[in-house]
Amino acid sequence: VDDFLALCQGQTTRRRVRQTLLHAIDDVLRPLDSLDSPWRKEPVSLKKLRQGDCSWATIKTMLGWVIDTVNMTIHLPPKRVERLA
Repeated sequence: VDDFLALCQGQTTRRRVRQTLLHAIDDVLRPLDSLDSPWRKEPVSLKKLRQGDCSWATIKTMLGWVIDTVNMTIHLPPKRVERLA
């Protein structure tokens, strides 16, 4: 599992929704332990969190699609459209 998408309305619920999503990931995917393969990664990437992947925005790219929640649209980025043409 690589991508998650959370949506909420209003400023006050953002922190709670983010915490709920991260707790749900921890509940479903167990944390690493000493017996795990060296190739197994943490369910939630700290590197991605530090890059802002868990930040709130009205426009997000998810699985290659650009989702715009203000205009209520979904489209492919121009680079992907060119590859399909």
